[in-house]
Amino acid sequence: QNAKDDIHSAGIEITGAGDVFLSQNIIQENAGFGISLQGPSAAGTRVESNTIRNNSYGIYVFNSPEVKITANTIYDNEEGIYVIGSFASEIINNTVTNRDLGIHLESTSTVLVWGNFVVNNANGVYAFNSSEITFYDNTIGWNRWYGLWLKDTSYCVVNDNVISTNIDVGLFLESSFDTIVANNTLLDNDNGMYLKDSAGNLIQNNNLRNYKVNGCFVAHTLVHRRNIWRMNYWER
Repeated sequence: QNAKDDIHSAGIEITGAGDVFLSQNIIQENAGFGISLQGPSAAGTRVESNTIRNNSYGIYVFNSPEVKITANTIYDNEEGIYVIGSFASEIINNTVTNRDLGIHLESTSTVLVWGNFVVNNANGVYAFNSSEITFYDNTIGWNRWYGLWLKDTSYCVVNDNVISTNIDVGLFLESSFDTIVANNTLLDNDNGMYLKDSAGNLIQNNNLRNYKVNGCFVAHTLVHRRNIWRMNYWER
């Protein structure tokens, strides 16, 4: 803990070593990162069952593929998990409660986000400039702005999640294409689902209930590519 000098700003930093296993640590009060994985040489690192709190970033992954982040408790950081430039990684069964973003994915592909409890953040989950991300069986709720926001993404899957009690928007697709949104429960959000500049998406068999403003709002879609809506249920 307490790494605050200009050279070492992480509680634990992995670079130049792969297939590392980090488990059952308490990592707290670092000026930069709780855990930092840097570069392709940190590929295959497993981060499991740690408590990570009061850092700027809880877990930071930069250009390290095939990382597994599992069953960690990550709270009171500015951002919980920030993954940039990674592929074939997994974020599974973590509890994430932070001051700003819960989970942040940027320029990633083929990442699995499964079974996480992402609650009481300013914003829940944000994926930007990414493709083939699967969000499955997560609880994303009680965040102060949005629950799950996909921006400039393609070929993602949002399936069987509970997105509940987010103050602004439950699920926001912005400039996102060819996404499957299926079998989700969107409950007690101000706005259930918002699509902006997005097309070619399949929205099917979702349950949108108790929304306060709009169940679904669509803006600026493309004339030549439609979104497909099938068998969704709305109830105010």
